[in-house]
Amino acid sequence: MIPADALNALIKVRDRAKPVLAQSSLQVLDAAIASVHDSAGVDKKTRNKRIASRGRWGYSIPADRPLEFIECKTRSGHSILVDLFGCFTWAFKAPGECVTQELVIRVWSVDPALSFRADWDAERLGFLAESAGRRVIVRYHFDRANSGQDGPRYHLQVGGNARPEEYCWLPEPLDVPRLPFPPLDIVLGCEMIMANFFPDAYRDIRLDPLWRGAVRLAQSECHHDYYELCSHALAAGGGFTQSLMDELWNKPWE
Repeated sequence: MIPADALNALIKVRDRAKPVLAQSSLQVLDAAIASVHDSAGVDKKTRNKRIASRGRWGYSIPADRPLEFIECKTRSGHSILVDLFGCFTWAFKAPGECVTQELVIRVWSVDPALSFRADWDAERLGFLAESAGRRVIVRYHFDRANSGQDGPRYHLQVGGNARPEEYCWLPEPLDVPRLPFPPLDIVLGCEMIMANFFPDAYRDIRLDPLWRGAVRLAQSECHHDYYELCSHALAAGGGFTQSLMDELWNKPWE
């Protein structure tokens, strides 16, 4: 990934996914675009102000100001909101090398009948969820493992470190299993959300040539090496002596 590609991804999300994005998300994406310009020294005026001491550039979408989608309904008719936040950074010294690749997708219930389960939840939780007007009912954390961390190098966790205001259904101490999952960037994350929660709008968006170009680039950046590793691990006589899971694991088994 180079800065121009990261900028292209953010701009395409802002412009092409606009029909299903909340109005606040346009400012969130503009802030992320500005962060790439600043940290990578894209503009001539800031080129000499690169954060070289940190050795990386990129952008983040903070949890307290996430990328929000418009309200939608489940097949059962319950009202929900979906948002995402995360952090993506790349190394200056190793062009294209991802240092941080973290994406969290949250599904919020804004329907009291879904947010509070009378047979399961404490009465106080019902009051808190009602006061907040919403509650996280499911949470997906797509992550690149830290150095020395157990689990697949790129993985999916259902749950993760929930924020206090989420009143999440899922218990925080449960940090496993970490499921093997190909890396995602903001384009592929938004594609997944739109296909699942906004299928009518996605039928049109997916055919847009500029959006398709952004998806192809995202797939090349995120998936090429991952699936090449999988292919080699599965190929007969490929030289791999371990299972596919072992090859995808973040640190060698001793």
